[in-house]
Amino acid sequence: MDLLLHIGGILVTAALAALLPPWPRRLLLLAAATVLYGAIDWRFPLLLWAIILVTYAAGLWLGAKQRSAGGILGCVALVLAPLAVYKYLPVWLGGLDRILPVSGLDFGGYGSVLVPVGLSFYSFACCGYLIDVHRRTVPPERHLARLALFASFYPVLLSGPIERYASLSKPLWEGRRPSPDMVMDGLLLIAWGLFLKEVLGDRLGGVVDAAYTQYATAGWRGALTGFLCFALQLLADFGGYSLIAVGAGKLFGLELIRNFRQPYFAETLPDFWQRWHISLTRWIGDYVYRPTGMMMVRLTRWGRWRKEAVAAYVTWITMGLWHGAEATFVVFGAVQASLLLAWKALPNPPATRHPLRRGGAMLVTFAIVVITFGIIRASSLEQYGAMLGALLTLEPGRLNADVSRTAILVSVLMIAVEAIARFRPQAQINSVWLRAALIFLLVLAAVVLGTDDARNFVYFRF
Repeated sequence: MDLLLHIGGILVTAALAALLPPWPRRLLLLAAATVLYGAIDWRFPLLLWAIILVTYAAGLWLGAKQRSAGGILGCVALVLAPLAVYKYLPVWLGGLDRILPVSGLDFGGYGSVLVPVGLSFYSFACCGYLIDVHRRTVPPERHLARLALFASFYPVLLSGPIERYASLSKPLWEGRRPSPDMVMDGLLLIAWGLFLKEVLGDRLGGVVDAAYTQYATAGWRGALTGFLCFALQLLADFGGYSLIAVGAGKLFGLELIRNFRQPYFAETLPDFWQRWHISLTRWIGDYVYRPTGMMMVRLTRWGRWRKEAVAAYVTWITMGLWHGAEATFVVFGAVQASLLLAWKALPNPPATRHPLRRGGAMLVTFAIVVITFGIIRASSLEQYGAMLGALLTLEPGRLNADVSRTAILVSVLMIAVEAIARFRPQAQINSVWLRAALIFLLVLAAVVLGTDDARNFVYFRF
């Protein structure tokens, strides 16, 4: 995917949308989403519109009268069927990639995928809408264009955040125009996200690929480098995309969900998952964890701890399977559930503001995240086990790859910005001229310092 086409298309669409009255503006957004998504592969908009039409019909059917649990499960299964076909059947059965229109995006050492870009995200957004209609928290949408506008809004189409119909559809339909401050803030977020992705995420991607490729001979230093750089790459890459999406939303007068809120400064693992990929964790919590927990309460006489454990494992294995069908994703979900249950079983330490204790808690949480995130980067459980074993036993070895000084400096800059946002959230850049200068410098740095080994956003893989 051409990143400049992606951002350029958003900027042109936003500029035109600000000049148009409501109906031409809505048609422009629908047309822009179809054209820009089709620029990746002309068949992808066909799949998008098919899911929108199914969601529209299912919403009307669910809203006609009170439907049973089987009705909503059938509707959700119908919307998720294309995702299941693309994400799971080729892995479990093999050979289907020869007859399906596939993504074909390459992720360097992370492999290539079949799933059309964004399918997971807009499928979940449509499922959330149907579940809300079933719960009667939103009325069924009778205007196809309004539902289509929500499901196809291009800045969030490819990798989220996963927005809710109740919060996004109304301002998107009304066509709220951004204030000058929103425009400047949006451009600054886009520039910062572009800088992180182009200068840091892509650079670290090459190092991570080398560490995982050479895992048998890289020793503990290679394993540590691979685990740590992958965690930083994810924040720079997917966090960078999320910043671009949130910034683009501001250009359309919208306040989208901030997907990341300084996750690597979390003091506990539950706190981390309240800060990482926020739109997905909230979606899973509302539509998987809570219903599963309520079902456990109604259907079993087990003790509270056993019910909670079942709900946690169902939720986190679902989270893992959403990311991929391979065993590594299932194990990642089970590991996270086990760690969160163990964390909950520990006695709660007294609240403290002591900086050393807080810093120690953050380091422990960060170390756990870095090591467990390595599971989803590994091509197999055997590869991950070998790297973890090398790290724990301090196995000697050598990694034939170096982290560049540029990557180190930008990593420090990213962590510093995250620290300021975490501990000085009131800090703001109010000067228009200073924001304009930062936008110019960040874009210039992204162009000049960006690597020749340009990569797709990591979360396009999911």
